[in-house]
Amino acid sequence: MKTHTHTHTPGPWTDSGHDGKRKVMVESQWGSISAVWDSGDAMQMQANARLIAAAPDLLAALEALLAERYACGAADGSEEFDADGNWTCTSPASAMAREALARAKGVQP
Repeated sequence: MKTHTHTHTPGPWTDSGHDGKRKVMVESQWGSISAVWDSGDAMQMQANARLIAAAPDLLAALEALLAERYACGAADGSEEFDADGNWTCTSPASAMAREALARAKGVQP
């Protein structure tokens, strides 16, 4: 398994609004995170900027949700674990969440 060692810029990130030049900037207290360029649909551009700005919060929420689900399963035995104690829950939603978290953290199988 390959893991990237760099981390993202800490949140919060904010959508700074349309700059009047065909882009919306996503900013943090440390500077610019991303520019979302106008593709001809200003509402879609704003929605993309909001999604990017929410990324740190979404990542934290997903990590907390998976940790809580793991802890609840470990406590009551409702989740399955392999011989090494690794969580093996195979529900589609749990698998999607783990895959999204791995992509966000740069973890490759």
